[in-house]
Amino acid sequence: MAEGKETYAARDVINYRIRAQIVWYLETASSVDEQRKYEKDIIDAQSPGLVPAEMIEQWADWVLTEGSDYKSVAIGRYSEPVFTKAEQQAILDFHKVWNETAEATPDPMPCTIEDLIDTPAWDQFVKEARKALDIFMRRGLLLEEAKFDTE
Repeated sequence: MAEGKETYAARDVINYRIRAQIVWYLETASSVDEQRKYEKDIIDAQSPGLVPAEMIEQWADWVLTEGSDYKSVAIGRYSEPVFTKAEQQAILDFHKVWNETAEATPDPMPCTIEDLIDTPAWDQFVKEARKALDIFMRRGLLLEEAKFDTE
């Protein structure tokens, strides 16, 4: 296989893995029940971390921005065929609400997710995460695309 083709294939595999991480993030962000379960799992495992802060910070782990203020998504990093135009728009739409939520939540973040559930900002955050997840799930996780071909 030519070097350029290997590099392109590897980049696609990595991007499919990033896509899967975004979907998994949206699955939790779109459900207060999943957020509660995530919090319980962290407490049970005696792991460090606060779910309210994690719900904000994890998005930034997978969605790159063009500046240090996190306001503008580097959407060119999320191109076809890995991300459809609808998925790119879902990233942009959710990112806007994510920014609004980050601005509307307390600083420092509360220690428990219960302090955010049922607040207007968090309700909007969950609703928009569900919209984005619905768009991504039209094609599913696509985990088969995230495997490196070792042959």
